[in-house]
Amino acid sequence: MALKIGIDARLYGVEHAGLGRYVMELLDSLKSLDRRNRYTVFLRHPYDQVLRFPENFSVVSCNILHYSFEEQWLLGEIFSRAKLDLLHVPHFNVPLLYRKPFVVTIHDLLWHDVRGLSVTTQNPLVYAVKYVGYLAIVSHALRAAKAIFAPSRVIQKKLADSHGVAPAKIRVTYEAPARIFFPRRKKAEILRKYGITTPFVIYTGSAYPHKNILRLALAVKLLSQRGVRVTLVVASARTVFLNRLLAETDRWNAGKFVRLIGFVPDQDLALLYAHALCLVQPSLSEGFGLTGLEAMACGLPVVANELEIFREIYQDAALFTDARSEVHLADSLQKLLKNLPLQKKLIEAGRKQVKQFSWKKLAEQTLDVYEKVGIAHSGKRDQS
Repeated sequence: MALKIGIDARLYGVEHAGLGRYVMELLDSLKSLDRRNRYTVFLRHPYDQVLRFPENFSVVSCNILHYSFEEQWLLGEIFSRAKLDLLHVPHFNVPLLYRKPFVVTIHDLLWHDVRGLSVTTQNPLVYAVKYVGYLAIVSHALRAAKAIFAPSRVIQKKLADSHGVAPAKIRVTYEAPARIFFPRRKKAEILRKYGITTPFVIYTGSAYPHKNILRLALAVKLLSQRGVRVTLVVASARTVFLNRLLAETDRWNAGKFVRLIGFVPDQDLALLYAHALCLVQPSLSEGFGLTGLEAMACGLPVVANELEIFREIYQDAALFTDARSEVHLADSLQKLLKNLPLQKKLIEAGRKQVKQFSWKKLAEQTLDVYEKVGIAHSGKRDQS
């Protein structure tokens, strides 16, 4: 039987970082994969006007901001009017008032682990109220979802051990690099465009405090003091956290070793990777590790913090370090930059490792869950 499946795609677009990438790649793969079921895609402007879909897809304009009051108050009714057999919300923010069958993707449990005024731009009272709301929304999503997608076994285990979710309810679906990140030729003009001088190492991602970029900047400063000339390039969308990072690097006299280049589109990022010495992933908490895989696809060595999640995703294709210490970070970077055989070994291991990941495979696994859950629910509904 054909199902009517809804996908909350309001986070579509690379401007929404990893969440946006997930929504984009899932939709693109499902468009090619599934011509049997019918899909209703909920999109914000401008994507509701410009994206094109096959005949079994329809678009509902839904210009409601994520994490907003309207999301909780109005969005559930918009979803309900679509008369779906199953809804997929690709983040924890499921409307509390939506009571029909849904599945959810939990990318990480970051805000359970990282909390406090340093991670917010809100005043303390607003932050406290929003944090209580966050806990209630996540609890509802985990309890009421018919199935949960997780990007890694680490997140699957956290959901089971810390939140009491039955392991059988959780499906691990690994993400993957986009096609554009596979090897590109060097183009010197990309360096001029962003005002970058070589040699440099690169960090890509958000600038939240737990991303640990300041520690990386201090490690690069330490390398300079040791006579190793290198710059840190940070590709991150402009936010208050990036401004804070800039102020902190200046306070520690590390600003001259850091080049903040703001948001970088995929095609430019892939070209920058071709010139970089390595990508550094110093984060203290993650749900996956997509930027490392993207770098590996480009043939770029990766230095990563010693996290369980990075071990799961990168295996032996990264150089692991203790990123809680700028000395250890500097030691690892110096080891890599001075060791050509090690660089070649990591590049080759990275190219092999990325072959284990595929958006097509993720979409196939996701569709399998849609159909099992949707058909099971339809059967119960028909019997009632």
